[in-house]
Amino acid sequence: MSDLFGLELLRIGSFTLTLGSLFYALFILVLAKFMEVFLFRLFVRTYVKKREIDPGRSFAVARIIKYVIYFIATLVILKNFGYQLSAILLGSAGLLVGLGLGLQHTFADLLAGFILLIEGNIAVGDIVVIDGMVGVVKNIKLRTTEIKTRDLVFIIVPNSKLVSNNVTNWSHNDSPARFHIEVSVSYKEDIEKVEKILLESAASLPDIVQIPKPHVQLTELSDYSIKLKLFFYSDELFFMEKVLSDLRKKVLIDLRNAGIEIPYPLKEIKVINPPAV
Repeated sequence: MSDLFGLELLRIGSFTLTLGSLFYALFILVLAKFMEVFLFRLFVRTYVKKREIDPGRSFAVARIIKYVIYFIATLVILKNFGYQLSAILLGSAGLLVGLGLGLQHTFADLLAGFILLIEGNIAVGDIVVIDGMVGVVKNIKLRTTEIKTRDLVFIIVPNSKLVSNNVTNWSHNDSPARFHIEVSVSYKEDIEKVEKILLESAASLPDIVQIPKPHVQLTELSDYSIKLKLFFYSDELFFMEKVLSDLRKKVLIDLRNAGIEIPYPLKEIKVINPPAV
């Protein structure tokens, strides 16, 4: 049996692959997987449940545990194959310098991945706005993050973009977020009546909260209309476009039923006939 495990399969310099070392590598990988599952379950049972940590942060810790375990397992396997770890570390320093010059963006994404996992500013399940797109974070990997948009499309975002750019994280709000729609009415209308109708329209929709209360601001006296903004608060963040659409339809119907005129731009054109020659 010892002769069988000592059977040499491949030799390249100091690297020697035997049947025994191959089985040893597989054993280390299985052991690493077992340790990953065991430590994560231990972490969830003893720490997450007691401290009531959010799923996003526990996911980040699980990723870090996984990376550390497999990094150590890789070093053990390489040592078993005959590599000198000191030589690997020294050689890798020069290699990383060369790779860093050619793969700057990749290394920036990797570093940003660790920052995201450690800081937890963006976690799995968070609703974020990036480049004008609203989406929910589904997975944070070491180099990229998967975000599911409101169109039910997955986009892959480099982690460096989430760290270096301005990203709105609606899930960090302790209270409902504020939104608004714009409305224009004719100068002949009673502005207090219009304000009352707008507030009643906002109060009739279930996705709009009443604490804090909606309010109306007069924002501009334009050439042909009075412009107002109806501000409201809502906990429905992911499908906010639908809430805005429902509110605009409700406001339009209520204003029409009340006989309130919604003006549109008019231009007066004078045609002067030239004198007959």
